[in-house]
Amino acid sequence: MDPRRFRHIALATALVSSVALPAMAQASTHHCERVFAVTHLELTTGSGDVAPAGPSIGDTHSFRGPVYRPGTLHPTGSIMGVGTTAAIDDPVPGRETRAVQLAFALPDLGSQITVGGFAVYPMTSSTLARNSVTVRPITGGTGRFTGARGYLRTTHFAQGYFRQEFHLVRACQQ
Repeated sequence: MDPRRFRHIALATALVSSVALPAMAQASTHHCERVFAVTHLELTTGSGDVAPAGPSIGDTHSFRGPVYRPGTLHPTGSIMGVGTTAAIDDPVPGRETRAVQLAFALPDLGSQITVGGFAVYPMTSSTLARNSVTVRPITGGTGRFTGARGYLRTTHFAQGYFRQEFHLVRACQQ
């Protein structure tokens, strides 16, 4: 066999292996998902209005309150957070986009979960619109939720209460 041809075959084999082996390793894992939820009423809020007066970029909206296990009156922890207005009349007139950081303290579980991301709010409200659903990324956690990732689905119901549904994902072996 021509030595040049042998080098080409060896190079091609190395290239295919560098692509195929990691793909095969990924094929042996899949994502496991754990879903749980908490509920809460509309929260105690505070706002900081920066110039100019009225809705403007940089305004802050802080909030906190107890969270409950669905269907119970037993508080299981609390939610705290802050939203900062990042865009006015965006994505539509009368709405604003806020960068939001949330922390859920869950002492019953000895843990916290943090969530971040953007959400669209009515400009005249400190909370999400009723009858709305917002999805934001889970950014981390402590205790039982150390290294948490996934997403949080927030539903604000017409009756004024919220359901916070955590979708935690991790790689699992098949």
